[in-house]
Amino acid sequence: MNKIATITGGLFALTTIASAQFRADDFTPYGFSVRGGLVLPIDSNFRSFENNFAGIGIDYGLNTTLIKGTETYLSLDWIFKSAKANRNSIFPVNINFRFPLGKESEGLKLYGFAGIGAVVFNLTNSNTQLGGRIGAGANINQNLFAEASFFFSDRLKNTSIKATSVGFYLGYRF
Repeated sequence: MNKIATITGGLFALTTIASAQFRADDFTPYGFSVRGGLVLPIDSNFRSFENNFAGIGIDYGLNTTLIKGTETYLSLDWIFKSAKANRNSIFPVNINFRFPLGKESEGLKLYGFAGIGAVVFNLTNSNTQLGGRIGAGANINQNLFAEASFFFSDRLKNTSIKATSVGFYLGYRF
């Protein structure tokens, strides 16, 4: 991996570890959420590796709001073809902003989100490019949620491959 990927990953790890909100008698990782699902490449060059990928992600809610009316959080995704992680995977790392969609009611609470960051490619070669994601989700209950994400990025260096894809996730918030 190159320096940008190492620095981005290191900053993400340090931020989440340093600001984890644990109580001495309760080891629940408050502020974290995990999700897993299916990712479908839209970019034909990305799709040439596989028609569908698995996707897992972890989010960490920050205790600060950078844009009024939103919830700010970090996300790290792993979109992969094989759990061996030797090739054919990408790692989007984003700072995201979650905002309510419509009025809150007793049923599903809908929200939108947008994020910007970097995408670490591990396909034909390894490289980091500017990327991001936008999407919508629904809080099914206090802990469970469902999301649909649209991932995008600049082209992988010396290729025409982009991380353009759509992901469908089911997740759990602690």
